[in-house]
This record gives sequence, structure tokens and C-alpha cells, in this order.
Amino acid sequence: MRVNQEDLNIDKVKSTKVCVCYGFTADMEFAAGVSILNFVDLHGSEGFDFILYSDSRLPKLKAALGARGINVEVNVFHPPIRWLDLYSSRAVAYFSPLVLSKFEVFSHLSHYRRVIWFDYDIVIKGRLTDVISKNNFDLAFMTSGQPFENAFISPPQNVDVETLAKEGLSAGLLVVNDTFPDHQSASPCLYSTYLLHSSNLYYPEQAILDIFLNSVSYKWLELDGEIYCADPKMELPQSLILHSWGPLKFWDGRPNQKWTGYYQLWLGLGGGKYSRAKSRMNGISRKLKYLVASRIVAAFGKGKSKPW
Repeated sequence: MRVNQEDLNIDKVKSTKVCVCYGFTADMEFAAGVSILNFVDLHGSEGFDFILYSDSRLPKLKAALGARGINVEVNVFHPPIRWLDLYSSRAVAYFSPLVLSKFEVFSHLSHYRRVIWFDYDIVIKGRLTDVISKNNFDLAFMTSGQPFENAFISPPQNVDVETLAKEGLSAGLLVVNDTFPDHQSASPCLYSTYLLHSSNLYYPEQAILDIFLNSVSYKWLELDGEIYCADPKMELPQSLILHSWGPLKFWDGRPNQKWTGYYQLWLGLGGGKYSRAKSRMNGISRKLKYLVASRIVAAFGKGKSKPW
């Protein structure tokens, strides 16, 4: 992805809407559809543009949401990174390259004053007034409760010990305003940083965002995890978002009445069903790509890599 110099210098007329983003593989389109229905039920759709990143054009999702009057833009995501540099990363092969789509959260600030990036395995219980309307921050996110270094397989050598001991971020919810300094160059910088650490990542997007944000001076709003990322088994009355992190999901092993209600609505609109078999096959495909890529690297090395 190249950054046009004109884009860096011209202050474009920006939408008054809030940009809401998701990134997911096509087998998870039902979960993203459910989450969008949930969001719109609480907040309406008029003040928001929905921009989705996936490995498919998702015509069925667009039709299902369109039947509810919700228009979405779908970007087929191709990271500006060589295939070998993607799939020789065990973590990216496990999560899929879509995990890197979160780097694009900054790229929309040329058109929007605020961008919100959600994970798709969530239930929203109440209106997210603060993250939609507050203006006293450049970037808002939750901390992970773990040291920075835990996002890597082994501590990166070019990061100092004190930084590695800091608490890292959780990328489950990101809110960024166009006051974030030099936001035009943020996404390219994140891809470049990925290339330096691709073989040493455990939580890919969190590790790279941690490194990047450690080098930038910005105003941070810390989001409370008990409010915005509550464990469904430990939710509090004030919890606004329940997050089914880990292997148990609302659609597979961790039932939730509210999620199921929106899923039934989704199916009634013509949305696709969850397929455990399809998800497993996609996981196997990524694992095979990792095995091929890792053997190529072992035999020949990666060579020189540039993200654009």
C-alpha cells in the first residue's frame, strides 16, 4: 500500500459519520452480521458507515443487511506483504491474514474524524456513548493485563527491557480520532514493523501495535475491560460489551440468549449459517500454507521483503 504525497498534504472534507470497521474471514460473516445488527439495534445506522475487511466480497452478507436497510462497504483484504512473509508466521497462519486488517484503522482518518474497530465475537448490551461521542483522546483501547513481551514468542532484541515489562494493549476494541499524530503514515509503518517481527509473533496485531504506539506521543483513553470486554461468565451490571474470547464462542460452546436472538434475525434476513466444518477446513488450509512457507524459508530464506 503506497501513501500518496497529496493525501499527506491535503486536508480532505471529512464525513460527519463515525466509521465502524470489522475484519474477518468469510466463514465468520454470520458473526459479523449478527454484531452489526446488534450495534444498529442500539445506535441506529444513519450516523455510521460500516466498512468491512474480508477475504471475500460477501454478497450474501450485503444482501441480508441491506434487507434491514443497513448498507456496508466490503474491502477484499490483501495485506501489502508477500505471501511468504505472511504464511511463514505461525501466528498469522493460525489467526489468518485478516488479523492484520486492524492496521487499516488509521487509514480511514483521511475521510472520517473517528473510526471504531470491533471484534466480531461480541454482544453489545448497551449504548456505547463514550466511545462514539467523547473527544478528549487520540486513541482509546483496553490494556491486556499482560506484559508487552507476552505478545511475542521471545522478547524482541530491539526493544528495551523496561518497555517489554509494560502492560500491552488489547486490540478487541480500538477507537481512534483524526487528532492522532501523523495518522496518514501509521498503517504503512505498521506493515513495515510487521516485516521485522513476522516470525516472532504470538498475538500479531497487538504486538505490532504495541511497538508502534510506544514510539508515538498521543493522548490515550484507557477503556475499562470490565465494561468493554467483559467475560460472559463474569459480566457486571455496568458491562456494555461481552467478549467471547478464546475457543468458546457464542455460536459454539458459550450460548448467549441475546446473541442467539440476533442470529435468528440474521437467518430470517437470508444470512448464512455458521458451519463448523467450513471453519475447520479454512484452518487446515492456513496450516498447510504455513508448512509450505516455513519449509521454503528453511530451504532458501526469505530474501529481502518490502510491504510496497
